[in-house]
Amino acid sequence: MRTAARLASSLALGVALATALTAVPACGPSTSRPPRATPAPTPRPGPGPDAAVPELPAPDAAMPDAAPVVDWRTRMPPLPARYRVTLLGGTLPPTRPDGRPWDGGERTDSAAPAAFTLFARYLAQHPELEAARASIGLSAHEPDPRKLRTKSPEPDAYVFIELGDQVFRSPVISSSLAPTWSFPMQLVATPGDTRVAKVTVVDWDGSFSYDVLGEAEMSVGTLISGQLGPLRVGPGSALTFMIEPPAGAVDRRVAVRGKAIWHDTAVDIVAGQRVHLEAAGEVCSSSGKCGGPEGQGITPSDNLEGLGALPHGGLVASLGDTRFFVGRDLSFVAPASGRLLLGLNDRDASNNSGFFDARIRAE
Repeated sequence: MRTAARLASSLALGVALATALTAVPACGPSTSRPPRATPAPTPRPGPGPDAAVPELPAPDAAMPDAAPVVDWRTRMPPLPARYRVTLLGGTLPPTRPDGRPWDGGERTDSAAPAAFTLFARYLAQHPELEAARASIGLSAHEPDPRKLRTKSPEPDAYVFIELGDQVFRSPVISSSLAPTWSFPMQLVATPGDTRVAKVTVVDWDGSFSYDVLGEAEMSVGTLISGQLGPLRVGPGSALTFMIEPPAGAVDRRVAVRGKAIWHDTAVDIVAGQRVHLEAAGEVCSSSGKCGGPEGQGITPSDNLEGLGALPHGGLVASLGDTRFFVGRDLSFVAPASGRLLLGLNDRDASNNSGFFDARIRAE
């Protein structure tokens, strides 16, 4: 009985303990919160029932606030480019406007301030010609044409072309009322170039003496446009020009033999091209005296015509109707157009030996 009473008491105690544990939270006081209520959205005032509905713009209508679409390629100014302008030929009147012949009453450059003369401006751009100015008009391909230009009823015509700050000079065509020059020039310009191009046709009466046959002006842009017809330069006078592709770049090496006065380089140069010549090597005479492209001293009696004051045996060039000294190195703007010849400043080269190695670059 006593044992049964103990079991009953233990069972009652266990039930009471279990009931107490169930009533106490397992991890401390509860942290749960009631859910927060979401406030209702505030209604926005809208148009009244009689408000007008705005109209949308048509699909093709311009939006007032839209920025215009710009193709910047069409807004960039044109870039300078090289142009080749060729003076083809012309027609000239047989006499002056007053009926007098062209010869007589010559105008001489030396009588006018040098800064304002055409020849002075031309020479100022070509310092390579200064020491050889007496040879201007001489060509290596033919006898001295200046001896043929005596006083005659027909003019010995040539042309100065001033393109912006450049001055070009064509060769002389003797005794002709319809001269054909076929003289190309290269210049750098842009379409619509507003610089002034001035053309002056003259009658040759000596190296620095001439009569003006006619003049004309236009813009450089008009000249390079290819739309220029015969250019009237005076009563009964007109010139014809043509636009051609620019000359290509050149880089060529040639051997200039000491026994040949002139060597054909097979390189054609256009007036206005930038040219660089450099040379090395040695040429010796029969006396055993040798020298490089810079020459062996000045001996006028043994030198080429027009180059007497320049070193004997040095490397020289002929271009169109100009001659000039090269030496070991020379950079210049071509003063004329034609085949470039290189040679020695020596009237009699038959007793020479050796050669010069020359490099020609033009652009």
